[in-house]
Amino acid sequence: MALDSDTTSVTAHCLCKAHIYTSQVPKSKLPLLAYACHCNSCRHATGALYSIDIAWPEPRKNVDTSSLKKYSFSNRISVLFCGTCSTPMFFESATEPHDLGVFVGTIANDNENLVRIADHIYVGDTIDGGATMWLRKPNADGAEARRFEARSSGALTQSAQGVKLPYDWPAASVLTGYDKKTEDSVPIRCKCKGVDFVLHRGDYSDKKREELPWCIDPENLKMVGAFCVCDSCRLFAGVDVYNWAYAELKYISKADGSPFPGSSLDLRKSIDSKDTSFGTLAYYASSPSVQRYFCSNCAACVFFTHDSRPGIVDVAIGLLEASDGARAEGIISWSFGDIECLEDVRFGWRENMMRCVEKEGEEWRKQRGYPKNYRRLQHEAEIQAKIVKQPHMDPAVSREDYSVASRIPEAESGPSSLRSMPLNVSQPPSLPQRSLWNIDINASPQPAPRMLPTGAQNPTPSPKYVDIRKMETGIEYKTADISEEELRNMVADSCNEGPQQWGLFMVLFPAADHPKSHDEMRIDPFPPEIRESFQRHWGFCNLSFSSYADMWSGSMAYSPFPGDNSWKGWFMRTRKNWEWSIALTISHNLRTKMTYVVVRGVRVWEADTVIADLSSVRNNAENPFLVPFIILHYNLDISTRSNQNQDGEHFNIQASLPMTSFYANGPEASIEKDLVAIQGKLMGLTTTSAAVTQLIESQLGFIRFFKEPLFMMNTKENEAKYDDDVLYAQRERLLYMETVAIGEKQINAYVKDACYALNQMVSSLTAQRDNETNLRISTAMASEAHTSTIMARASLRYGLDMRVIATVTLIFLPGTFVATFFSINFFNFDPENDGAKMSNWVWVYFVVTIVLTGIVLTVWRFVTPAKIEELLDLEKNPDPSLVELDRSLKRSLTAKTMKSWRKVKTF
Repeated sequence: MALDSDTTSVTAHCLCKAHIYTSQVPKSKLPLLAYACHCNSCRHATGALYSIDIAWPEPRKNVDTSSLKKYSFSNRISVLFCGTCSTPMFFESATEPHDLGVFVGTIANDNENLVRIADHIYVGDTIDGGATMWLRKPNADGAEARRFEARSSGALTQSAQGVKLPYDWPAASVLTGYDKKTEDSVPIRCKCKGVDFVLHRGDYSDKKREELPWCIDPENLKMVGAFCVCDSCRLFAGVDVYNWAYAELKYISKADGSPFPGSSLDLRKSIDSKDTSFGTLAYYASSPSVQRYFCSNCAACVFFTHDSRPGIVDVAIGLLEASDGARAEGIISWSFGDIECLEDVRFGWRENMMRCVEKEGEEWRKQRGYPKNYRRLQHEAEIQAKIVKQPHMDPAVSREDYSVASRIPEAESGPSSLRSMPLNVSQPPSLPQRSLWNIDINASPQPAPRMLPTGAQNPTPSPKYVDIRKMETGIEYKTADISEEELRNMVADSCNEGPQQWGLFMVLFPAADHPKSHDEMRIDPFPPEIRESFQRHWGFCNLSFSSYADMWSGSMAYSPFPGDNSWKGWFMRTRKNWEWSIALTISHNLRTKMTYVVVRGVRVWEADTVIADLSSVRNNAENPFLVPFIILHYNLDISTRSNQNQDGEHFNIQASLPMTSFYANGPEASIEKDLVAIQGKLMGLTTTSAAVTQLIESQLGFIRFFKEPLFMMNTKENEAKYDDDVLYAQRERLLYMETVAIGEKQINAYVKDACYALNQMVSSLTAQRDNETNLRISTAMASEAHTSTIMARASLRYGLDMRVIATVTLIFLPGTFVATFFSINFFNFDPENDGAKMSNWVWVYFVVTIVLTGIVLTVWRFVTPAKIEELLDLEKNPDPSLVELDRSLKRSLTAKTMKSWRKVKTF
């Protein structure tokens, strides 16, 4: 695990894990350069066809190697190895006392481009090219690793020197080949010669083909040579590709000609009794049924034995001293292009390297004209037969098998009846829609509808149980509702060892709905007596019961019965506040292969779905992780559906905005006018997306949590413990779910980033619209101000005119009044008039004047308010013709204003 984004950790450890070393290396220095040495000394010191190391990132003084044993196989080079399991950990050079070279095979298979093979040195020692034939281009970048015959003596660096060998060396004509035989006996000898035996060619000339042991090629009667890349062999020898030859123990003798033990049991007893005739031979029991033999002095790997085949032993090919070369083709029939245990290198930097090794081994075989090894032909024929029999991928045929089958050329694939449609990894055969584990379940019961049923829901549903057992007669499957008393008895009885080969016992506690509060979650759906029974018989820990309320989301491994390593336990709590929010506890007995599961928090329809799916894949119930994988499948479906909804909503929002999309095809949408509504949608979308992000992270955490124990099953030490085909199918399913989760995480990140960008765009559009509105208002106000100014000036001018008129009027008004008043007939100032100068009717003038003035004042008093009311009513209910006239005036004004604004922006 890297300390930060710029560094990554490099971890090396031995097979028994008594020695673990970790260092940090900058990612900028990756990949680290490795150098493979094919000299006689390295082959005989490891038992492999080569040794390979890189410079350890830490200085020598910072590495504590005091607990490692040391063997000096030259005056310059020493090997530091584990004295218990023989794993070679470091090279130590007298000429470079400050540095260490770590064996690449001891380095963890992390998901980094960690190692790049630069050169092969001392290839000349191999005579036939050794392992360089399939290590030509083993690097992730496709770069070729150079081959050198040797290197200059006394070189202080790892750079190989000397004659560079082409990859067509040696010529095919000088190789022993597939059919030709050489010597009948070959020494098995380690570097220090403390192990010194002889491997003899077996005499099988009088045996029929069907009478031959499986380790003998019937075509040439040679021993079969294999490629193994399992973690155990890798750590045992410190190299990534280990080569074994299968031999019968009766054809091995001691160097002095004395007989060898006839079985692996007798061999082990001889070593346990300290028989000195076996020299420095020792063994490490990497599992109860496996013994790995090595030289206790120089750490060379020698034999691999398994109690299931006591008469056959795996011999380390690197220790053979054959006259025709390191591969000893005169006595070994190689299975080129066929690598065992490839599943151990998946998901790490070794996977690409091993694919290259497999490919190059096959290409080299074809170039040299070697036929396929009989075991490989047999394997491919079996795969093809399975595919013909079952067109859909089924658990008896792993995806690796499909990949192998797809590479079988027609000329080499045997009878046409064994050939079927072309298959490959990228385009596997179509699978049934409801198949979770690559199994055709068309005839199996279908799961309950994945929706919450309407109608009556039992507020306190009864617990449900599922009991699956593999008996001699087949699979027994039971499921039903169960009472508390029955459950208490069943829990106790389920641990009784019976005739079953394996079994699964699961109890589900459905609920009408998920509890809402923390206090409700702390209430067990079963009485204390049943909880105590779970703990006593199934080994459930208190933490697993508390996880439903206390954990928001998470998983953890625990020891059901501390001190008893045959029991393993796990529990997980899926994320709260979503569908499939459950707590699941598992305990598994490795000895009896019985699995016990309790699921709580499921709603009734979820429980029915789990039971239906489990019924359809009951043949796979041997594996303890089947139930959590089913639940993870549906839990992951929540993320998928949520992302689909969010992506669709995001697309609709994007399509409604005035923008150009260069990738999205869909119906054209009208441009959204309500930007405030869009911002609300984006805010809700962003919040939901953040929640889905956390959900996906929790799902990825579950997948990675179960990946390690799943891929540790059926290692070399525990072979045949679980069905390989079921394991392969489940591993592929887990990888598929991880790929889906990573893809959903990427979609989720895209939606979040897109929403952020759209929110920025909407904010910019809102600001732009506000600015445009303010500009229009400002323009209108400026126009009104200009009009007001004109009116004010006119009013001022009119006012001045009125003042002049008023002044003139005031000047002439007295005279006018006097002239008018005295010009009426009520006065007679004629000189010839001798009578009265003023008429007695002069009062009529004043009366009429007063009456008319009153009438004018009265009319003004009543008419003026009515006119004001009419004007106010016109403002509230304007005349449509006037409104349209006003709008046309505004549009004309806005057009002129915007034209002026564009001119300003252009400027």
